[in-house]
Amino acid sequence: MILRGLFFGIRLGFIMASLAVLWVLGLIIFTQRIPMAPQDFTTKTGGIVVFTGGNARLKEGFLLLEQGMAPRLLISGVNPDATLMDLTKAANIKPSFSKNQVTLGFHAEDTIENAKEAADWANKYHMNSLRLVTSNYHMPRSLLEIHQELPHVHIIPHPVVADAFKHKKWWADQKTILNVIREYNKYLFALGRYTITTLERML
Repeated sequence: MILRGLFFGIRLGFIMASLAVLWVLGLIIFTQRIPMAPQDFTTKTGGIVVFTGGNARLKEGFLLLEQGMAPRLLISGVNPDATLMDLTKAANIKPSFSKNQVTLGFHAEDTIENAKEAADWANKYHMNSLRLVTSNYHMPRSLLEIHQELPHVHIIPHPVVADAFKHKKWWADQKTILNVIREYNKYLFALGRYTITTLERML
C-alpha cells in the first residue's frame, strides 16, 4: 500500500513537472510570436477593426482610415457614454473623415465579444477582408478569436507596439512579463476552447 502510494506520488510529480516544462516552452514560443511591427502597410481591406484598450490603438485606427486603407472603421468595446468626438480627442486626432465611416461598438466587454461584434459588422457590410488593430501582445489571442467568428475573411494583423515593448530587453521588466504571462494563459484558455469546439463540429 505504501509502495503504491509512493509510485503514485512519483508519477504525479513527473506529470506535473512535464506540464510545467511544456507551459514554459509554450510561453517562449508565445513571446516569439508577439509582433513588434505591422508586416503589411499597403494592402487595402474592406474594413478596419480596432479592439479598444488604449489611445494608441484608437489613433492608429483613425490614421489608417484617413489614409484610405479601408472605407469603414469599427471601434469595438467603446464605453457606452463615449461619443466619436470623445474618441478623436482622446486620440489627439482632428478628423478629416466622415462620421458615417465610423461605427462605435458599445456591447463588447472582452476579446470574445470584440470578435463577435466585429463579425456582425463585417457580415452586415459583406466584407471579405479586415485590418485588425490591437496591442502587439494581445494580437495572437485576438486573431484566434476573430478567425473563429470569420473563418472565411482575410484578416491583416496591424499591431500597435506598447511602450513597454520598445525596449530590447522588454522581457526583463517584471510588470511587462507578468502582463505577457497573463495574456499567454488567456490565449491557452482560448486555444483549448477553440480545440474543443472544433472537435465537437467534427463528431
